[in-house]
This record gives sequence, structure tokens and C-alpha cells, in this order.
Amino acid sequence: MWIDNSLHPLFDEAISQIQSGGTFAIIDKLCRELSAVRDAAHLAAEIPEFRRTCQSHPIWQLLMEDPYTRRAFEKPRGYAGDAVMLDFVYSGPPPEGTSEIGNRVFDATTRLPNGQSVIWRRDYVARAIDEIASTVEQPVITSIACGHLRECQDSKAVCDGRVGTIYAIDQDAESLKVVQAEQSKRSVVTIVGNVLEIISGEIPVPQSDFIYSMGLYDYLPDSLAERLTRILFASVKNGGTLLIGNFTTTSHGRGYMDGFMDWSLAYRKASSLLEFGEAESKRVFTDPHGNVAYLELKRF
Repeated sequence: MWIDNSLHPLFDEAISQIQSGGTFAIIDKLCRELSAVRDAAHLAAEIPEFRRTCQSHPIWQLLMEDPYTRRAFEKPRGYAGDAVMLDFVYSGPPPEGTSEIGNRVFDATTRLPNGQSVIWRRDYVARAIDEIASTVEQPVITSIACGHLRECQDSKAVCDGRVGTIYAIDQDAESLKVVQAEQSKRSVVTIVGNVLEIISGEIPVPQSDFIYSMGLYDYLPDSLAERLTRILFASVKNGGTLLIGNFTTTSHGRGYMDGFMDWSLAYRKASSLLEFGEAESKRVFTDPHGNVAYLELKRF
């Protein structure tokens, strides 16, 4: 009952604001206020009640006109946050036939701080690839849970042919088909596989100058995250780097995602990532928008 009382006035206001055109500001407010209620519900073990409140109010049907929100909820590939959703964030536009309200909600959900962090993440990895290629001749790159591998399309070193083999590993064969179709002229090797197959050794991780995983850790419990990190770092060559990204416990959209999109992540503080691995050099940092934390391990 306390969740209903906390959220119904906010949802009523949101319907009015969206229908009158004030969409971006009210979606931002929804994200901020829902996150506080979501955190309280999490502590009280009442996340199912939180989701019921969000998804039983008329606001939910309005938000489902946004293809980004709807795709996360419907999970056509069995999980939220697939490569198609990331492309919505990177470039849009929404699919043809999206309603006027859906277009406005889409512009907000993909461009608010969480979306900005996803774009920053792609660009940061592209710059990291360029930096490694400036010091290592034809470096080997491995991406774990690679999606559509957009960062390699944005890397100047990759486009100029200054990167060697790129191993693209993902559990989603449909995503890898896009990589093969769009990046076949580069030395990209696609591998269908999941985290358990990597941990078991069924899919060996190639010895690489740069290994990164930007979205996978958001779904892993600590025990698997620690085991995976050890395996990945063991495959980093001397002078190489392992980079891991994870959404933070204070990320902007966590309440909206959990409540309306049925999309819950394993949120972590930046300091918590330090527990996942040891290296000659390691550091954690957070992106400028404050939504994604990174662990960087270097081998010398």
C-alpha cells in the first residue's frame, strides 16, 4: 500500500505532462523518484509489489508506446538490453509507425543520463582500442558479450587496418550475424558462447592485448563475476589491459527500468569492482554521468 500511495500521484502527473508535451522533464522526474522508491522496495524485499504498482497503472500503457521501453519488457531475444536496444540509444530513430507519444518518450528514455553513459562507454572503448594500437602493432582484441561491436566501427585504428584479429564473443547469434554482415572486411572472428561456457573452458578466451566486457557484468552474481575476471585476466598478454563495465547502485534509470521495463541489473559500487581481480596495476573509475563504473586491470 505504501508503494501505491507513493507512486500514484506521480504517475497521474506523468500522464498529464506526457499528453501535454512535457515528456522529457517528466520522464527524468520519473527516473529520479522511482529510483528512490525502488531502492526502498528492494531493502524491504518488495520489488514484486513495486513492479505491480508500476505496471497496473494507466501510465504503463502509455509508456509501452515507446519501442525502447516495450522491447525491454517484452524481451524478444529472452533478455533486456540486447544489441537492438543499444542501437536505439546510439543512433535511433525509433521504428517506423511509432506513435507521437512513443517518439517523445523514446527521445527521453534513450537520451537521459543512462543513455548518455551507454554512448560514453562505446566511445571510451573505441578510444582505448586506438590507444593500444598506437603502442602495439596489430593488437589482438577480444570483446565479451560484444553485441553489434559498434565501438570497433568507431575506432580509427580499426577502420585504418591497424588492429589485428578482433574476437567477438556473444551468446546472441542474431547479434553476431549483424557483426558478420557489417564488419566482414575486418579481421573479426565471431564466436557464439555464454559466460558459463567461458568459465568451464569450453570456449577458450584468446590471448589478447585488450579484453573488455561492457554489459555482461550487469547480470552476474559476485561469484561468477570473480571467476570470469580471473579467467579473462589470465588471457591478457604482457602489457595488455582488461576493462570491465558495470552499472552503479546510483544509476539514474534504475527505478524506471525495474518498474516499467522489468529490467533488473546487478548494480555495484565502483569500489566493489576492486574485489573481482588482482593485477600489477588496477584502478576503478566512473563515467562523467555517474552511471557506469569501470575496473581496469593491466599486466606488465
